[in-house]
Amino acid sequence: METQTKVYFKEPTDFKLLLEKELESRIKQNPSYSLRAFAQSLKVSHAALSQIINAKRPLTKKMVLRLGHKLELSPESMGSYLKRYEMTQNSLSSSIEFEQRDQDQFDYISNWYHYAILELIYLKDFNPAPRWIAKRLKISINEVNIAVKRLISA
Repeated sequence: METQTKVYFKEPTDFKLLLEKELESRIKQNPSYSLRAFAQSLKVSHAALSQIINAKRPLTKKMVLRLGHKLELSPESMGSYLKRYEMTQNSLSSSIEFEQRDQDQFDYISNWYHYAILELIYLKDFNPAPRWIAKRLKISINEVNIAVKRLISA
């Protein structure tokens, strides 16, 4: 006699992945089930759900709680997802800060006028007015303002 081994579904650690798996599961049970029907059962717009699943819309803590409640997740599962969410948010914020610093450094190097503005300071007739700097370097006032803000924040 052949024994059957039960395969237990391991809950995904990413909430977005959980939503994908749940939708897949419901479609397997009922091939005519749709994203719209899933969104309706979760009391969320189908557009928002689609954007969340496709990582085009950020998943907020409030949305994790709301959808988790609608999916009837256990308190342990919800705690796990919320902890994962908070860890991801902390990681993202430090990653974004790091990427912004890299972008600023790139802008310093790639835009010659950052260095030129710094050199203008040493002129006897230096005028800190953005209009004067822009005219002297033949760049726009907007470029001057952005560059000065970037230089001050460095």
